[in-house]
Amino acid sequence: MSVPVLRSAHVYPVKSLAARACDTVAVEPWGLDRDRPWMLGDKAARAVKQPQQPSQAR
Repeated sequence: MSVPVLRSAHVYPVKSLAARACDTVAVEPWGLDRDRPWMLGDKAARAVKQPQQPSQAR
């Protein structure tokens, strides 16, 4: 069985700006620490993203 390897991690302080490389990343049972812990979903539990719903930008 192969084990996944995290080769790099980057932080986007503002989504549309340049990324900063991380030297270290803490891994929690639910995923990477400080990663987005939630997202918006529709009634069918599908992710709703800003390109599909432009009003999210407001």
